[in-house]
Amino acid sequence: MSMIKIGMDFYVSKYSLRSILAIAYRNDIALYHIKRQDNQIVFYAKVKDRKKINECFPHTRNEYTTGLIGMFLRIISDKSRIISLGIAVILLCFIHHLTYDIEIYGNSNEIDDRIYEISKPYLYRLQEGGQLKKEIKEELGSELSFIEVYTNGNNVEIRYKKKENIELKEKNEGPLVAQKDGLIASFDVSSGFKQYKINDTVKAGDIIVNNEMIDSNNLVKNIEVEGKVYAYTWTRINVEMKEIKGNDAYSFYLLLLEARNMIELETKEEYIVEENVLQYYTSDGKMYLEVLFSVYEDITS
Repeated sequence: MSMIKIGMDFYVSKYSLRSILAIAYRNDIALYHIKRQDNQIVFYAKVKDRKKINECFPHTRNEYTTGLIGMFLRIISDKSRIISLGIAVILLCFIHHLTYDIEIYGNSNEIDDRIYEISKPYLYRLQEGGQLKKEIKEELGSELSFIEVYTNGNNVEIRYKKKENIELKEKNEGPLVAQKDGLIASFDVSSGFKQYKINDTVKAGDIIVNNEMIDSNNLVKNIEVEGKVYAYTWTRINVEMKEIKGNDAYSFYLLLLEARNMIELETKEEYIVEENVLQYYTSDGKMYLEVLFSVYEDITS
């Protein structure tokens, strides 16, 4: 981007060209695009040299400032523009915190509809996730095993589980411990103390839901923990098979099916989220496929 587009001062001077050049040289002032125009000398100079030019060239006037710097200076020199800019910034901040859409994720169409009816008054209002969650709990708390409300930009996400549809694990005297690395996606937990929240990363061996509580006498008591913790996990699978000549697409499909079958999904709630093919090649009469799977699964079983 040229200096003029960024921003330079444009001057008109009554000095002679020789005088202007001599004064600029003595005072180490950089001048640009000097030329004669209507019996006067015009030139551009950097904005930072404005004070020095005013001192060295008293019979020279600054006509305007070009580019982005000029636009900024014109804005801040006009009181009404500053007020307008301030109002615009306030409006943008206000709009950014408005709720434009409510997304509901659960396991009951009936509950979806009821939650939406409760949530409708919160549309086009400032985000009040905590108040909305409290209101849903008051109305539907007895029917839900868990309810979480998140704000995501201008959207509000509501995630819940209906009690009768949750298949809880057998009561566990110990904590719920991560069996593999993952990114926590949801909790189906009816008792215990969460040590992490949704979107937290856990490693194998981390205690996700603790079974210890401190009573009023400051003594540690163990409680029974019930539930499951679902997370996004990543598994790298390598498969191979004898090369099938002349049908590359079919061979790839067979290898991909074999790779999918190696992913262990124990319940209907678990599923493959994404497949990323890392390698697919033929060597020594065999075909090889390497796939990275992203899986939604219970990581505590």
